[in-house]
Amino acid sequence: MTTNLHSNALEPDADNRGAVDLRATVAAIQQDSRKGLLWNVVLLVAAATILFFNSGGYAAYSVALGGILGSANLLAISWLTSRILTQGNEGMGSTMALVGAKFVALIGVVGAIVLLLKPALLPFLIGFSTSLPIIIGICVLRFGR
Repeated sequence: MTTNLHSNALEPDADNRGAVDLRATVAAIQQDSRKGLLWNVVLLVAAATILFFNSGGYAAYSVALGGILGSANLLAISWLTSRILTQGNEGMGSTMALVGAKFVALIGVVGAIVLLLKPALLPFLIGFSTSLPIIIGICVLRFGR
């Protein structure tokens, strides 16, 4: 069990209260991620629509590919964050291995998409980046208090 660093460890039930707070934080992060995914879809559709009318269908296709990959990355980040918070120091090595594996897999998938599906790179980057304001917004709103 991890110790809640924000409470006085000498208080009765300090460890139990920390576990409850941690579970609530994990549930809140998962809820934020679901809302964030919906906002990501809204941004992705807006970006694809704008690029479709300005640059054509190929640009919209590229934005969609990047956006799908960015959304999958957002879900992976949410899952890994929940895992890190719930496991604490126990199992941290395996969780960090998963973080590294996610990073390597992301690089591999981006490379495969670029080489095999040949999207336009700037629209692909725009699509992938639609999840970035969502991630920043979740962090600021959740942890910026």
